[in-house]
Amino acid sequence: MGLRAAMLRFTETQARCDRELLVKRLATAQLMIPIVRTKEEVGGSPRFGSLFQCDGHQELHAYTSARMLPGDSGTEAVMVCPFTELDHSLVADGGVGILRLDPGTEHGVGFLFEPGWQWMFPLRRVEAQWRMKTRPQA
Repeated sequence: MGLRAAMLRFTETQARCDRELLVKRLATAQLMIPIVRTKEEVGGSPRFGSLFQCDGHQELHAYTSARMLPGDSGTEAVMVCPFTELDHSLVADGGVGILRLDPGTEHGVGFLFEPGWQWMFPLRRVEAQWRMKTRPQA
């Protein structure tokens, strides 16, 4: 709950002190990522169930609690991963461009990964802009 409260504070203010508090909370955070295992993959590496191709990059959705996991994802299991390990692996291999943490919520936070830096932003503004772009025109 403390992590989600820090995420909400950041999304509302984007103040430097709220950003720093959120970064500290994320350093100890455990994230949940839906995974998919098929019969062919027994003993192999699981696939992320929330990894999407979007406009030439990959986007990963991760969650701060089991209650946040989408019920219709069709995944059989959940991988728990420390944010710092996930962050490092994303930057190291460069395969994922955006991480959405608790997408579709008021407190959701996104991370844009580029070589040498990352940018943290409130998801609700980006998601609202995306909804406006994809809304059918009258």
